[in-house]
Amino acid sequence: MKPGQFQIESPTTPRQGTAATWASPTLEANAGLLTLLAGVVLRGRLCDLERELLDRFAAPNTLVFLVQNRTYIHPENVEIAPLEQIEATFQAGEDAVFSHRQHLSDDLGRKTKTIRTARIGLANQGPLVLGMIGAELPELRAGHDRHFGTVVQTFRIALRTLAPLIEWLNVRLAQTEPVIVVGRSTGRLLALNKTAQTLLASSGIDPVGEEFSRIKQYLLHHIGRGRLSMENRSQGGLDVTVIVATPSPSKGKATSLQVGAGFLQSMRHKTAGITAAARFLQSALDQEPGHPVTEMLRIIIDESAELDHDLCRHQLLAEYAKFAPETIDPIASLRKAIESRMVGHACHNITLREDLVSPVRIEIPSKALLFLYESILSTHCGAGANSRTDVVARHRDGSGITITFVTACGRPLDESAYTEWRDYCDRLADAMGVPLEYRASQDFSQTETILTLIS
Repeated sequence: MKPGQFQIESPTTPRQGTAATWASPTLEANAGLLTLLAGVVLRGRLCDLERELLDRFAAPNTLVFLVQNRTYIHPENVEIAPLEQIEATFQAGEDAVFSHRQHLSDDLGRKTKTIRTARIGLANQGPLVLGMIGAELPELRAGHDRHFGTVVQTFRIALRTLAPLIEWLNVRLAQTEPVIVVGRSTGRLLALNKTAQTLLASSGIDPVGEEFSRIKQYLLHHIGRGRLSMENRSQGGLDVTVIVATPSPSKGKATSLQVGAGFLQSMRHKTAGITAAARFLQSALDQEPGHPVTEMLRIIIDESAELDHDLCRHQLLAEYAKFAPETIDPIASLRKAIESRMVGHACHNITLREDLVSPVRIEIPSKALLFLYESILSTHCGAGANSRTDVVARHRDGSGITITFVTACGRPLDESAYTEWRDYCDRLADAMGVPLEYRASQDFSQTETILTLIS
């Protein structure tokens, strides 16, 4: 390294923004640090926001650097400390902290700098070494040692915590389809595989660190009438969504449907005929109040309407490709589905709590989303009459909308009915490209469904 390649400020020199930018070390990693470390391990580089965050971990009058498998990733490709001087750190275990001294001479005289390094973990590309370099100042040495030791321990604990999630994400990113990983707390792109990189190359932007709402339009442009399927995962305080872009099948490829759309349409015609005949008889019997057949006709009409609604629901799934996305308010649709369930069906109590920071809009076929809501409610409303379902809709700026349905049943739920409704929900959610998660007790007396929508 040549003298003057970088400069460490004197302790008497005011450091602009020091009070605001110097992160006080803590042993508790937040979502920002977890995102930074996950990004480094998965893609081997940092985005601008992550560089700014990493710089905040420097003690006053020092710089931090990050090296992965002997390549500087921060500052990128700038060797601020000679690799041969910190070589021992790469070979050491993850419980050691090294302190090196570097002597430089220039026109202003001889200078000594302290380089602190530690191996914090193992990334996909090799050992990951964190370092901090600053002027050798005896009065600051002890404080800097403590600061760096705390930062290193925080990073090591965070990486060990993330290990199961990183392993799971590596499997997902190895798929041949375009795959991107989005941080749910930020809504920003965390990582993507090579197929997705190729797909987004024409956009002219670096997708890493960008909000998914900006990337989504390029994905949809390339996959045409394909779909985006999503899968959620959480580990140690980091919540991510894996999004797989699946192109639409070729016209010559046969799709397997459980029931054909034409058959469903003919069944709906028959149901409409039964309903019309029952209504005609009902109007004729209105001249004879109290006639016993009147109540039976009312039951036939109600059950026919319910059957037609179910057939319509399956017809939508069979013909989903024909439905164009619309810009809608998903919470308004949720309110409508709950109101319809409460008014038009025998159902236990349902409550809705909205935890929203701002109005939200998504692009999705409105009828499909309404049917999905209704079908999820059907899995929960099959419980006992003294049951209760709590629905919570949450949204934060830059993140997706999470809708949770939780039912505590007064008596065990009919397992077969629950499974059938859940199977329909799975197939419709898969067609829509939205992730669904389920949790249920062993006797199905308590059920939970989690739906995530990307705004």
